[in-house]
Amino acid sequence: MEADLLRERRADTPNEDAGNPARTSCRDDCRGVVALEFALLASFLFLLLFSLIDLGLLFYDSVNLHNAERAVARRLRIMAGQGAQAQQAAIDSTLCNNLVLIDCSKVQIDVRSFDSLAEITDTVAIDGNGDMVNPRIDRVSSDQLVFVTMLYHHKMLTPVGLLLRTSSLPAVDRTTRLLVNTVFVRSEPG
Repeated sequence: MEADLLRERRADTPNEDAGNPARTSCRDDCRGVVALEFALLASFLFLLLFSLIDLGLLFYDSVNLHNAERAVARRLRIMAGQGAQAQQAAIDSTLCNNLVLIDCSKVQIDVRSFDSLAEITDTVAIDGNGDMVNPRIDRVSSDQLVFVTMLYHHKMLTPVGLLLRTSSLPAVDRTTRLLVNTVFVRSEPG
């Protein structure tokens, strides 16, 4: 009954678009509007989604690198007094065993050992390409301070990397961020 009343009211009201068939057909046929709206908004939504995934991977790599660095520092702590080749092999095996989704051959490492805090005069320098300048691996003796620094170039997959202009995430280029971690421990007394 109400549907009949609605049809009668529509029939009684004058149609201002009666003379314009283009406006009448657009008002009556809205099938393509939803597809058009989706096409306009979907690109931004997918960019946002993939940017969030990309940032998640960046933070995952940062935590992963830090955990591997702590494992290397712990291993060096108990290996004090051993030969340089044994320490190098321990660093390589510990690093590769503790990194997940990161190629351990692309991680740059610097190990410096000091007898006291007063002896620390130099730090790890990074050149314009984002590489360590003269990285070294010192032999660790007993009861020394051991500084382990790791550097990794993380490639961003989305343009969100352009927005990350902070000192905590230095950039090599428009799509690469440097992940740099430093950990220090005191080696076991002999």
